[in-house]
Amino acid sequence: MRWELSEEQEMFTETLGGWLERFAAPANVRKWGESGDPAEFERRFVDEGWFSAGLPEEVGGQGGGLLELALTAEALARGEQLEDLEVSRPTLEDVYLELTADVEEPRHV
Repeated sequence: MRWELSEEQEMFTETLGGWLERFAAPANVRKWGESGDPAEFERRFVDEGWFSAGLPEEVGGQGGGLLELALTAEALARGEQLEDLEVSRPTLEDVYLELTADVEEPRHV
């Protein structure tokens, strides 16, 4: 069995990767690292909607699910320069589980 991303998921991955290349360029990351304050990145990541990708609309997200969260995590991991930032934050899975705790899962018959 061969598993492939849908066209929409490919577009999401490319768009996020482009955004990270522009906004999290090495010069910006160095600036955040030197200041010890990655708040500018975090604020833009949230304000521009990337943080809510993969979260159900019922909790203010853009829809999707764990796959979209995994694609986001992969794109962030590819931006190796971001590893230099010491950002304490919950994992995407923790955020997803907390925000969706009260959302009823659809039942399959």
